[in-house]
Amino acid sequence: MGAGIAATAVAHGLDAVVRDIDPARLEEARVRAATSPAAERRWRATTGWEGFAGSDVVVEAVFESPDLKRETLRLIDAEVGADTLITTNTSAIPVASLSDAVSRPEAFLGTHFFSPVERMALVELVPHAGTSTDAVERAGRMARAIGKVPVVVADYPGFFTSRVYARWLIEGLRLLADGADPAVIEAEARAVGFPVGPLQASDEVTLDLVLAASVVQVAEQVLTERVDVVEVRALLERLIEAGFRGKRFGKGFYRYAEGRRDGLDPAVPELIGAAGAPLPAGLAGERLLLAFVTEAIACWDDGTLCHPDDGDLAAVLGIGFPRALGGPFQWSDRTGAAEVVARCRVLEARAFPVGESLTRLASGAGRFGAEPRRARPGLG
Repeated sequence: MGAGIAATAVAHGLDAVVRDIDPARLEEARVRAATSPAAERRWRATTGWEGFAGSDVVVEAVFESPDLKRETLRLIDAEVGADTLITTNTSAIPVASLSDAVSRPEAFLGTHFFSPVERMALVELVPHAGTSTDAVERAGRMARAIGKVPVVVADYPGFFTSRVYARWLIEGLRLLADGADPAVIEAEARAVGFPVGPLQASDEVTLDLVLAASVVQVAEQVLTERVDVVEVRALLERLIEAGFRGKRFGKGFYRYAEGRRDGLDPAVPELIGAAGAPLPAGLAGERLLLAFVTEAIACWDDGTLCHPDDGDLAAVLGIGFPRALGGPFQWSDRTGAAEVVARCRVLEARAFPVGESLTRLASGAGRFGAEPRRARPGLG
């Protein structure tokens, strides 16, 4: 991730210094950044801290471990100047929990980049309660300078994208536990407009990461009142223990031959004992769509977003919401809030809550696009 951020920076005419304790990783990063002679001249590598004192921005991008991040942030803080903005690249770790690792918490925030950085346009900016407005604005300028679209979101487990994506992945697993044919889950996800189904998406990132990030870091923190997270976790643990771990391991929801998908693995439903009655046609797609939409709307209701338009941008650019539908809020506006409420109420009420804003808009024929923008996100 750090290599990708640096490569993107030099490709946009900025200078970048990359630090890693492993010289071999630095060479990999150099090759990644060397898209032109000019870009290569703007790139420097170090196993120490040369070049950091005068940095405008330092993006910490170590492994998603709070302890490792805190240790790295302390080292960075000791090396940089008084005007340096420090950010942490994290997809779910609460930024406030890391802020005491730096001496100037007002100049510290989260910057959640997406992989591969060179191709993914979105970056979530995640200020904690003590982050200054100036720091947020500087982070936004940095993001735009390297060709990214910044969206400011609240410091809440999963922020916006990881939280909504976790809900979508979990709905795929709930469908599987309910007895849905894996092929139907995948086909109906694509029919709705998602580029891939939740089972393929899980395989791509590995089931281990789905468990560690989407379930433990996000779902267990924010989704337990809506879905049976314990059941979902047990299902994933059973699959992982049996060796169904995803594409990188050659075996997941799909079979793989020389790294290429070779059809869904029929052993998965047998292993989890979920050969239930077939679901009505179209129900899997409807549940996947509305799981995504209702979680996005919950993020507006609780203050995670500054505006529904930001949620639409983040959903389409970052986590694969069907581009043709315009984003979960645009889709709701086009469909009509009253119709969305009616469709949710056909499903399990706890898992597909309509929430305050959707109910309000349905009663008055309002639109998410007309909602007032908040100056800054903040739960409450």
